[in-house]
Amino acid sequence: MSALFNLESMITVIILCICTCTYLKPKFPNIFDNKKNGFLGTLGKFAIIGDRLSVYVSLACIILAVVNLFLR
Repeated sequence: MSALFNLESMITVIILCICTCTYLKPKFPNIFDNKKNGFLGTLGKFAIIGDRLSVYVSLACIILAVVNLFLR
């Protein structure tokens, strides 16, 4: 099933994109610029969300891990 039609899968994909963009932004700062338009701008916005809301993103990762390991 596609991740777009399943809410849990869509949230997992978004959280993984946020974590990946936040991790890669210091290594490739030109790619993850939030002032760009289109897909690269979206990646930059994901990186900023990961920087500013890191506590909540890490809690979401922990919750998703618990759900996937023990409740599925």
